[in-house]
Amino acid sequence: MADYTSNYTGAQIDSAVGKVLNISSSASSIDSAVTKAGNILEWVEAQGSTTVEGCTWYWQKYSGGQFEAFMSGGLTSSTTSARKSATFYLPFTLPNTVYVVQVTPTTNYSLLANYGVADSYDAAAKTTTTFIVYANLTEVSASAIGVDITVKGYWK
Repeated sequence: MADYTSNYTGAQIDSAVGKVLNISSSASSIDSAVTKAGNILEWVEAQGSTTVEGCTWYWQKYSGGQFEAFMSGGLTSSTTSARKSATFYLPFTLPNTVYVVQVTPTTNYSLLANYGVADSYDAAAKTTTTFIVYANLTEVSASAIGVDITVKGYWK
């Protein structure tokens, strides 16, 4: 149980479930409790892991419609080249392409000149089920580039 008494003038809130536990009789503490509870009342509606096309996603869907998904993967090429790319399949179909993809290189990152979410022609490459991550290398290499990926957006 989190006790916000000192910050919220007599209001105690259980931050794990967003429940107001105790409110003193003053109107200011009721306003404070409602304000604080309003910020934490969005709960995890569903969570899990899903393997799609060989990549395991760990995800959470929140009651307000937002989601977060995390995975580790790699950018490879069937030939030795100075450009790597991969199509990643999302763990579920989204209602639109308004989502953010954060890519963090984890292995062989010293080979990177630049990278991002785009197709081979540097055009945006996000659909409601997939996105493409590319990397331009500083030299021709057969090495895969390891990446951690976080996706955030709305699932409903």
